[in-house]
Amino acid sequence: MNTQRIHEINAATQQGTMTFPQVVQQLLALGVESYFVDFAAARKTSYLADGATHTEPTILEPGPIAAQMLP
Repeated sequence: MNTQRIHEINAATQQGTMTFPQVVQQLLALGVESYFVDFAAARKTSYLADGATHTEPTILEPGPIAAQMLP
């Protein structure tokens, strides 16, 4: 698992310097099958084809969680 490259891709997408198709293409090339962003906890977990995972903090500032959901 190339955690340094995954980190670079995560940073680029959060900084807006990489498009979503580029992110998907590059993560797939590294063996990442899916990822989950937890905005409340400010972290992103990548799930690899071999069952491994990689979690790191996001650089985005988490905002407040709404008191209620709007329709």
